[in-house]
Amino acid sequence: MKLVTFGDSWIHGDELTPDTPEYRNSVNIGGLIYKDFNFTEYINYANNGASNERIILQLMEYKNSKNYSKDDLIVVGLSSLARNLLYINLKNSPLTLPSWDIMHLNSNDDAFKEKDKDYLDWFEKTGFYITNTRNELVRYALNIFSIKSLLSDNKKYLVWQSLDDLDFLYKTVEMKNWNDITLHWDEKNVNHSTISKIFFDKEYIKKELYSNIEKTQMWINFTEPSWQKYLKSTPDIKTYINKTHPNELGHFLWYDKIIKKYIKTIL
Repeated sequence: MKLVTFGDSWIHGDELTPDTPEYRNSVNIGGLIYKDFNFTEYINYANNGASNERIILQLMEYKNSKNYSKDDLIVVGLSSLARNLLYINLKNSPLTLPSWDIMHLNSNDDAFKEKDKDYLDWFEKTGFYITNTRNELVRYALNIFSIKSLLSDNKKYLVWQSLDDLDFLYKTVEMKNWNDITLHWDEKNVNHSTISKIFFDKEYIKKELYSNIEKTQMWINFTEPSWQKYLKSTPDIKTYINKTHPNELGHFLWYDKIIKKYIKTIL
C-alpha cells in the first residue's frame, strides 16, 4: 500500500528548508504519516499555488499512471476556494487566478503590480470584483463532488481543508434581498417552482458528500477547521509558520492534533 498525497503548497511543503524533495518529504505532513504507518512508498503530487481544479487534474493523472492502485491511501488537502484554474489568451497559457502573489502580497505595491500584470488585467476586464462569494461555493461543491467520484474506487482516503474558513465563507452569502436561482418542474401537469439555495447551505452539500461512502472514506473539510485556521488559532502562531506556510512544527502540530487519529481509524 502506497501513501499518495494531493494538494497545494501546504501539502507540498513550501518554505521548508533545505528545499529539496528528500528533506521536504521527510518532514511535511505526508512524510510524517509515512513514518508512522506501514507503506511501501510515498508519492507527493501537491504543488505550489494549486487550485482545487488542478488537484482534480493531478488525481486523474495519478489514476491513469502505472503507479495507481485502488489499495493505496489517498490524502487530499483542499486548496483555497478563491483559486480558479483559467485558460487565458495572455501568453496562451493556463493560470491559477487569483495567483499566489495576489493572495500573499499587497496589491497596492508597485512591485506586485509589475509582477502580476496578467492577473490585474484579467481582474479589470472580467469585473470579478463585483461578483459574490456564491461563485466560489458553487465551484467548490462541483470540485469536491468531482474529487469524490475520482476517489470512489479507493476504499481508503482522507480529505481535509488546508486553506480558508468554510464557516465564514458560507456565512458571507447569508445576505438579505438576494435574488437566487429559481428552479422549475412539472408535476401532475402542474408547474412548480422554488428558490434554490442548495449550494449555499452546508447541510445539503454535506448530505450529498457523505452519502454512499465507507467508514474508511473520510471527509473532514466541514467538521474540522482548515489547517490554516487551526494554526491561526494557536496562542503563538509564529512558532508554527515560516512566512506564509507551516514550518516543521506547524506540520507536526496539524498531524499530531488533527490528522493522526483519522489515519489510525482508516488503516
